[in-house]
Amino acid sequence: MGPPPPAHPQHPRRPPPFLAVSHDEALARAKAENKPLLLFFDGHWSERAREVLPEIFSDPAVLAALNDHSLALRIDVLAAPDLTKRYKIFHVPTLVWLYPDGTARRYWVNCEKPSAIRTEIVESLTLLPKLRAATRPDDPLSRFKLARAFFDAGDYAAALTEARWLYLEAIGDTSSTKAKKEKDRVSAWDVIKFLEELRPFYEPARATTREFMEREEQKTRANPKSGIAAAKFWRLAKILGETHLIAPLHDSLPPGPARDTLARHLPKTK
Repeated sequence: MGPPPPAHPQHPRRPPPFLAVSHDEALARAKAENKPLLLFFDGHWSERAREVLPEIFSDPAVLAALNDHSLALRIDVLAAPDLTKRYKIFHVPTLVWLYPDGTARRYWVNCEKPSAIRTEIVESLTLLPKLRAATRPDDPLSRFKLARAFFDAGDYAAALTEARWLYLEAIGDTSSTKAKKEKDRVSAWDVIKFLEELRPFYEPARATTREFMEREEQKTRANPKSGIAAAKFWRLAKILGETHLIAPLHDSLPPGPARDTLARHLPKTK
């Protein structure tokens, strides 16, 4: 019999794919290549950092995902006190995951549970390519999942493109009630809620929200016997912070469901 296998198999000690550039250069490259950036905050005295570095960054699946879909940078906290302060690093090691635009997506303080970190990195970085390959151009549900994946990856322009297609081309006048009963459908409300999430991160989403609001206003005027478009108008106006526009539309409508819908959401006067 041969020797027993080691109790804790180690990953091959391949060098982590850290960039040999400055922090600002890494951020610029991440933005230019539209890739997330992993920052590994390290300290030469930290035994914990020496332990988790190979556990996380020598995993073949992590290396492949990083090489294909992300960038990584190692930062010495003593050599870069400004970055330590900027990212509020109080423990070493800490792993910070940034969106391509430089905003923080995830913190792993002290890099607890390296196996869970490896899994999350690989699954997050490989999800978008998988969804892209599986998405059918004429399938609203798969394109909505793709929009959310773009949002999670920080590609807000692509997320907004998918949201516009869903609202203008795929959904049409689908009622929210019918959509909720069919799990394979995406409703206009789903897209509106998605815009509400997207707008604080991506300014062009505001123009799209306004475009949709103006569209629902026109539909409400054309069909005052339906309250669906009026309800969408109210929600979009609320997202934009322009609820003062509800009263003029309400006052211009004849009695009917659309007017009644808007009446429930009229701004309260003091």
